[in-house]
Amino acid sequence: MTETMSENMIEADNLVKIYKSEDTEVVALSGFELSVKRGELVGIVGSSGSGKSTFLNMIGGLDRPSAGRLYVDGKDLFRMNAAELVEYKKNTVGFVWQNNARNLLPYLSAVENIMVPMHFSGKYKNKRQRALELLELVGLADKKDNVLAQLSGGEQQRVAIAIALANEPVLLLADEPTGSVDSRTADRILDIFKKLNTELGVTVVIVSHDTDLTKKLPRVVLIRDGRVSSEKTLMEGYADLNDADFDWLGADTQIEKAVIDRVGRIQLPAHMLEKLGVEDRRVSIRYEDGRIIIEK
Repeated sequence: MTETMSENMIEADNLVKIYKSEDTEVVALSGFELSVKRGELVGIVGSSGSGKSTFLNMIGGLDRPSAGRLYVDGKDLFRMNAAELVEYKKNTVGFVWQNNARNLLPYLSAVENIMVPMHFSGKYKNKRQRALELLELVGLADKKDNVLAQLSGGEQQRVAIAIALANEPVLLLADEPTGSVDSRTADRILDIFKKLNTELGVTVVIVSHDTDLTKKLPRVVLIRDGRVSSEKTLMEGYADLNDADFDWLGADTQIEKAVIDRVGRIQLPAHMLEKLGVEDRRVSIRYEDGRIIIEK
């Protein structure tokens, strides 16, 4: 397996993913390009069918590209054999699913659930102590002996985060981690991801369809039709603001920038095209005084 180390945790170059059946062919990713630096916290947002979950499954080692290049932590996922993929999923990435049934075993306590992945890695002699430390990290030390039915949806998701961290992954992936909880609980879960990113230095990628959820993230990538269409970054003055009483949902915290791919393609946000009144997908474009001007 070829490895190439860089400052980037994730390097995706011209990724294509095509799902085929007898009668249909669906293109989930079409020339997808993205780099995520080590220690970065990134949100990936898109509507259903945009390709965001396909990409998450690829960097999680659960799916393979049809074409392109994909490196995670210096490892070429396109060239991994089955045994290498098992080691990768066991030690490099941690996964938090939206469906808690995929995260937790209902007949085990919180602390026992966290110990499960440790049995497969052989990293820790005192697995219970490690599990208790992780419960403390996510604020659930007092729930260590509770089983699934004794935990709220938000508490179950926090245990799931602790499970994902059990084997000290360098990359934490979360697929719609707040999809089944209320907005207050969602905000708290998001704060936990920010805490893990800051205190542990783990790279975090959160996939969601909810643009409100990502208003507190330093970088958000928006996907449309299998490609990155634009990015949002926190405006100066909001990056270190942690006031619990601040109305994040009502504030305009981010600035959005369109992304030009390597062949010069750009996707304009739909709301801008609507304001421009474009109906036939044709616009005039010209360069003037250091600006590119697009007109109806």
